[in-house]
Amino acid sequence: MTGQSPAPTPAGMTPAPQRTQTLRASPAVRRLAREFGVDLALVRSRTATDRITQTDVLTFIREAMQSGNVPGAPLRPRPTLALAPWPRIDASHFGAIEARERSPEQVMHSQERERDRVLIPQVTSFDEADVTELERFRQKILHERGMADAELPLNAFLIHACADALRRFPEFNASFEADAGHAKLVLKRRVHIGFTVFTDTDMKVAVIRDADRLTLTAIAQRVTLLSREARDGALTGDARAGAGFTLANLGELGGTGYMPAIHAPEVARLGVSRADLRPSWNGIGFEARRILPLSLSWDHRVIDGVLAARFLVHLAQCLSDFRKLLT
Repeated sequence: MTGQSPAPTPAGMTPAPQRTQTLRASPAVRRLAREFGVDLALVRSRTATDRITQTDVLTFIREAMQSGNVPGAPLRPRPTLALAPWPRIDASHFGAIEARERSPEQVMHSQERERDRVLIPQVTSFDEADVTELERFRQKILHERGMADAELPLNAFLIHACADALRRFPEFNASFEADAGHAKLVLKRRVHIGFTVFTDTDMKVAVIRDADRLTLTAIAQRVTLLSREARDGALTGDARAGAGFTLANLGELGGTGYMPAIHAPEVARLGVSRADLRPSWNGIGFEARRILPLSLSWDHRVIDGVLAARFLVHLAQCLSDFRKLLT
């Protein structure tokens, strides 16, 4: 409409220039912007060719988080907490130090974790799965096909089982949106599952798309490929975005259990720790069974303890008798 003033730019954000030509961005960058709900017309390009890059989109998101507002949307106050000021101590007085600058992406992730920890009422439930038969089956397939261990990882079985659980319990494959007394739960009809990959320097999340429509073999191939790309630094933004539920398997690092942190807009995250052999009474004597610890963190605004327990029980049953998922 004529005579309408432009939307104000929130404090702490740099307005993007008004573009008079077609936006220049690769398909991967456009997909990343869609996943995060970013209008590319509002993103400032920092390249000489005016092409919008993935870094430009991530910078836009970080600035929006810092200001608590999004350009073009009504201004709203940023929630604040009455916290004591952060202590500022010169540690060099007590010995030699080394200061390491955080990358823009690391800073953005830190701010996201701080936001999620404050705003999400997170609860964690724990359970265990007997994966003795699953591991025997996995080793049998590896031996029969002459495959390397990494070609049929445990994560493939976990993702396959999670996909089945998410179909039965759609509340866990959702996003929660709330603002000014209005709230809605967005149930996702497609099952995209993220999983963690550990590199030499950090941890990345790769996404298996439409995991509920893939066979175990197809999932294993995707896990192997994406894990290699993540460790080689070749994981694209398209392969990292869009997860509705995330699996964080720390078993290769050790530990008996932990509480995985939920990252918005997801409402749940599954943590897996190291499997251990334990003696189990079978009615005649004791036998060694491989027990896998599971920890499910969930948003209490969306999920309650009963639903979380049912989800974990179903998941543990699928892992304990994996033949049910192969029929």
